[in-house]
Amino acid sequence: MSRLRQQDIVVELIELCVDIMDELRQQLVYFRASVYKDETANVIRRKVEQLRLLATIVGDDGMKEALRDHDAMAVAGAMQVAPGECTFSTRITRLLQSLSQQCESMRSQLSQRDNRALGATELARTVQHHRRELLAICRHGSRQWAFFQSV
Repeated sequence: MSRLRQQDIVVELIELCVDIMDELRQQLVYFRASVYKDETANVIRRKVEQLRLLATIVGDDGMKEALRDHDAMAVAGAMQVAPGECTFSTRITRLLQSLSQQCESMRSQLSQRDNRALGATELARTVQHHRRELLAICRHGSRQWAFFQSV
């Protein structure tokens, strides 16, 4: 697998992260306004787990750290939040901010990235191993779905 191919995979994984984060933002707005908090919170938790899987596949320490911070805030319990805001939505908002910054950083450093951090063959194997999960995350028939179908 060529160096360019590895970068293509990483770009698609980053784009998938961004798409999931956009969906999370929409769900968070719905969560705040909805009376169906439990159902919406479960959807949000599934999206966070999808991001966790993508962070594992990409192997980016910054993304993993953001998710560990999110988990630590959940365990710590009460934290200072704005009046009228719940700790759940505050944790998700902070996670989204951290992951957004990390995705932007990864995009800007992609051309300079040391490809030896995760070898091209190892990345392809990891993507192939998680292909079903990745395809389940992608919208069926989307460009990303077609890309991960072909890897």
